[in-house]
Amino acid sequence: MATLPTTLTPTKNTVTRVAREAGRHAEPVDCLVDGAFGLDQEQFRARRTDAAAAIAEKVDVVVLAQGSMAYAEPHLERVYGKPFWGSPRFGAAALKKALERKGLI
Repeated sequence: MATLPTTLTPTKNTVTRVAREAGRHAEPVDCLVDGAFGLDQEQFRARRTDAAAAIAEKVDVVVLAQGSMAYAEPHLERVYGKPFWGSPRFGAAALKKALERKGLI
C-alpha cells in the first residue's frame, strides 16, 4: 500500500526478492491510496482505510510502503483482522542487525 505510484514497484520488488531468498512465494497486489498524499492525518487515515478494503480479502498481509503510514498499523489491523506491516519497524530491525554484525552495537 502506497500513496505514490513510484513507491509501489520498488516495494513489490523488495517483497518478491525477500520472499524468494526465504524460499517462499509472494504475489504482491497493488494498493495505491490515490489522492492521500498531503492530507491531514484524519483524512489520510480514512482514505487509507477505504483503500485497504479493496485488497483486504485478496491478501494475507499488507505492507505499508511509506514510513508516514506506519502509525496506522494498529487501526488497520483492528478493522481488517490481518497484519499490516510498516516499513520503519522492519528497517530499524535490519539496521540493528547490520550494526550488530559489524560490532558497532
